Amino acid sequence: MTQTLTSSRQHCKLPDVEDKLLSLIASDTDVLILLIYHFNASMCSIFMQYETSGRNKVVAVSIGDIWNKMTVDCVPQLLCAHAMTGCDTTSALFRRGKVGVWRLLSSSTVTLMSLSNTMSNADASHDDVLTDGLKLLVIIYGGKPNSQLNQLRYTHYMNMLASSLTPRPERLPPTENAAKFHIFRAHCQSFSGRHLGQLDWTQTRRNGLESH
Repeated sequence: MTQTLTSSRQHCKLPDVEDKLLSLIASDTDVLILLIYHFNASMCSIFMQYETSGRNKVVAVSIGDIWNKMTVDCVPQLLCAHAMTGCDTTSALFRRGKVGVWRLLSSSTVTLMSLSNTMSNADASHDDVLTDGLKLLVIIYGGKPNSQLNQLRYTHYMNMLASSLTPRPERLPPTENAAKFHIFRAHCQSFSGRHLGQLDWTQTRRNGLESH
């Protein structure tokens, strides 16, 4: 039996069922990240289907295959990397892609994992989120954890002036004041994805079976 879940921005709690195939139709990266993060080996075979642009061709991606290729330390970093680099509810960082940031967070260093965990912790205080979020941005932009984001921005700016006649400010790290609200939005997105409750989803059963 094939269950088809139609969803764009709506997330679901994945069922633990045996000998079934669940096909989820979506083109949203948020949905893909949540499927991988909440997947476990006891679940049924889950595929995410989407249409490729310009070809009108449907592609099916196995969530289980992706999950199996990732290490235990890599999966927990998905939510933070996704939220910090831009999603439906957070802004993107210029030329700081999801894959690069996720690999950085998955490097298994105690510092990075601690900072990432704070960003996904619903019980973390505003001060802790801001402090660890600023440190995380410093590392993402190539600085050291004990550096200040504003100082790193100034250093990048001076290096840019020394090497180019046409500096591009969009390549600079954000100011601490600007980063503050980005960090809070990323924190909200991360812990919301981590602590999904039971959400409604539409199940379509074909071949004469009822839909509800």
